[in-house]
Amino acid sequence: MQVQIDELHRQLVEHFRGRLPKVEVIRFTSPSTVRVDGGDSMIDHALQQLHLQPAYPQPREAVVPVQALARIEEGVVLYVEPFAGQAQLFATREWRAMPFVRADRFAAMPDTWAHGGVFSIQYLAEAITRALLSLPDPELTVGRRDACDERSPSIELPAFICRAVHGGITMSCLLYTSDAADDSLR
Repeated sequence: MQVQIDELHRQLVEHFRGRLPKVEVIRFTSPSTVRVDGGDSMIDHALQQLHLQPAYPQPREAVVPVQALARIEEGVVLYVEPFAGQAQLFATREWRAMPFVRADRFAAMPDTWAHGGVFSIQYLAEAITRALLSLPDPELTVGRRDACDERSPSIELPAFICRAVHGGITMSCLLYTSDAADDSLR
C-alpha cells in the first residue's frame, strides 16, 4: 500500500511543481452547510499519507455554514459527490465569490468507502489524487469569467480582469467583450 501512496504523492509533487497545496475535503449536508472532517478522520489520515496539509484545520469533525469556507484563500477544496443541491448553490453569487472557486481550485471527488480500515485510506488517497490532478496547471491559471475579478465599472464595454501566473511571475490583463460574447461566458 505504501508504494502506491508514494506514487500518488510523486504525481502530486510533479503536477504542483513541488508546491503541494493545502487541501480541504468537504461534504455538503445542504446548500447552506458543509461537513468538514477534522483530525483523526480517515480523510485526514489519507491527506497525511499524501503529505498534504489541511486548508481549514479543525480539531474534530464539524458542520459549518458554507460561508465559513471563504476563509480558505490559498487552499484547494474538494467536495464529495453526489450533492443534490449543487446547481442551486453553485449558481449563487456568494459561491462564485469564494476565493478557491474564483481561482479554479475546486473539484469534485467520488464518494469513497471510509469504513474499511487501512485500505480505505488508500482508496481515499486515490480519489483525492485524481481530483487534485483534474485541476488546471497551477502555474498557468488564466481566469475564466467566474474566476476573474469583478467587472470594471469605469469601462462602458463589458470587461473583467484576469491573472496568469507563469514561472513565478504574475501577469494581469483587462479583457473586453461584446455583450454576445459576454453572455456566452456565463
